[in-house]
Amino acid sequence: MDGGSDGFFLGANYRLPYFVDFKISQQSGGELRFGVMKMLQLTERLSLDLGLRHGRLTGTSGMANLNYLLTKSFSLTAGYSSDFGTGIGLLTRF
Repeated sequence: MDGGSDGFFLGANYRLPYFVDFKISQQSGGELRFGVMKMLQLTERLSLDLGLRHGRLTGTSGMANLNYLLTKSFSLTAGYSSDFGTGIGLLTRF
């Protein structure tokens, strides 16, 4: 990203009630970020990931991804991010 810099970061994840994931991270340049993410299983093969992230310097951004499970290791994904717009792809798990 423009204006970005290399550096160290430290982060932690915590699972809140209702399986909401909370993330916090601190970058060596001073950026502090908070985020929440929720995965909703719509059908046996279809899921929806929703997320919201806020950084002290980067502001607030949101995302939504729709995933279709092809096999145990691969899914088709389509999503929208307020930072990057829309996109499609192949998600792999190992």
